[in-house]
Amino acid sequence: MNSNRIPWFDNVKGIMIFLVVFGHLISTFKKIPGNEPVLYIYNVIYVFHMPLFVMISGYFYRDGKYKKVIRFLFLFFLWHLINGMFVNFIEERKPVVIDPGHRLFEVFDPYWTMWYLLGMIFWYMITPYITRLRYPLVYAIVFAFLLSYSADVTGWFALRKLANFYPYFLIGHYLSKKNLLNRLKEYLQKRQKGVLSLPLLVLLSFLAGMVYLTAEYPKITDLLLLDQSYRHFSWPFYQGAFYQLLFYGLSGAVSLTILLLTPEKKKLFLFHTFGLFSLNIYLLHTFFVRVFRLTVPETVYANAWLLILVSCILSFLICGFSSHRLVRKLTGPFIKPDLKFLFKAE
Repeated sequence: MNSNRIPWFDNVKGIMIFLVVFGHLISTFKKIPGNEPVLYIYNVIYVFHMPLFVMISGYFYRDGKYKKVIRFLFLFFLWHLINGMFVNFIEERKPVVIDPGHRLFEVFDPYWTMWYLLGMIFWYMITPYITRLRYPLVYAIVFAFLLSYSADVTGWFALRKLANFYPYFLIGHYLSKKNLLNRLKEYLQKRQKGVLSLPLLVLLSFLAGMVYLTAEYPKITDLLLLDQSYRHFSWPFYQGAFYQLLFYGLSGAVSLTILLLTPEKKKLFLFHTFGLFSLNIYLLHTFFVRVFRLTVPETVYANAWLLILVSCILSFLICGFSSHRLVRKLTGPFIKPDLKFLFKAE
């Protein structure tokens, strides 16, 4: 591991991957009557955790990384296969039958979290061309609006989701290219006595506002995944585009706030390690989550605060296990495979 690596982004990634695991653990039970605190926490998390993850991916994007595209493509096919066999075993209680019509072979209709790997492939492939345009972010947002308006978008490639999250990838790329993140942090440090005051105000306002939105607008939960058409919400184009633009603004502002509040030079206990090995956790955690959903007692999921406590503890355990040295060594060939055999000698 590079000793000169700045802890900042690993800290942020660690917090985000923890929230990914936690959010998936509570997701199935969020709308059970009496679980309003679970729904509120879920909504808060889903406003920013994947947008920020995608922004960080864009922040570290560089042109010409064709080997990275190949690596993500390999991982996508491999983990689609692994996920398919696991789901078939625990849900249907039988081994996979080699049948071209089986869900396992619908590789372009990704299992659950696999959309992110597909997104990395898609975003890395199109970004060198999109960034040649004069206003790439504007085009990306307009395209996202058009796909969100259409109710007939194919489920293949998780296309609507990839298009809707792409603006975050571009924002992350330009934050890095223009050094905007560091300039913003320096500006805040000069303008106020404590660099935390403005970001803290934004964060507290967001948390308070989400109490109201969760209570008054139940459909906000469906909006957060960015995979539904405007017709699902009974919105005409202009209304849907306006709300989606508001969501981009809110999630972007909260994401920047989280970045500014996270320690830059100090390694956060546990979270820094989680961030270093976030891909390991991302790929492995779904197996634990699926088992949890099938086995958790009603006494746990019907009690909001007990569910939150149990899910929080399990999230730490899952992240800790998935990032443990022994587990990394055992799963290394499946997560960081040596793909030199695929490439010509340079």
